[in-house]
Parts: sequence; structure tokens; C-alpha cells
Amino acid sequence: MEKKKKVENALVESNSEEILNLDAFARRPIKIVYKGKTYPVNEISMSAYLALARIREKALDGNIEKQAEAIIELIRELVPSLEEEVKNMNFKQILTLVNFLTQEITEVMSEFGGQEGNLPAGN
Repeated sequence: MEKKKKVENALVESNSEEILNLDAFARRPIKIVYKGKTYPVNEISMSAYLALARIREKALDGNIEKQAEAIIELIRELVPSLEEEVKNMNFKQILTLVNFLTQEITEVMSEFGGQEGNLPAGN
């Protein structure tokens, strides 16, 4: 019911047309601080969602090098200005960052009824 209400709130009707305002679904800006510098986190895009899927797939593979590549790919999608800094982070910082980013993606997908591996269902 909440999903339907959000979509209805994003609809703008004029005399001759109906407009869906997708800007109504933009999330609040998120930033990450590392070594005193602030890095903006991009909106969750389809490519970021696909990068997360690749990370999960590569995590099951067990190949550490592939996992690291997938993590960098996810960071490149969501926090491109932080990509070079990842090389200097300790393991706990990297895991915390990846957990944070994957949580953001999961929240966006679950908000509209999506589940792992599935696109949101229609009405």
C-alpha cells in the first residue's frame, strides 16, 4: 500500500496529461568521511545494483582476487571519488563500507517490493 501511495504522490496531473515525477524518488544525499575528507555517495543506479549482484556471485566463487575486483567495481559505481583511496583502507574499513553500500541498495530495492535477484513487482 505504501508503494502505491508514493507513486500516486509522484503523479502530477494537468489539463491534458499525466506526468510521473521521478525526482520525487530521489533519496537524501549521503556522504562518507575517510581521513577527514568527505565523499558523496551516488544515487543507487541499475549498474550499481548489477555490481552488487556480481559481488555476491563472486563471493560464492571463493576467488579473493575476483571478490576484490567486484568490491572496487561497486565503490566505483557509488563513490567514484573514493576509488583510489580504497587501496589505503584497512580491511575493516572496506568491509564496513561495502556493508553500508549494500545495505543502501537493499533498502532501495525492498522499498518497492524487490527481493534479492528480482526486480520490483508491478501493481
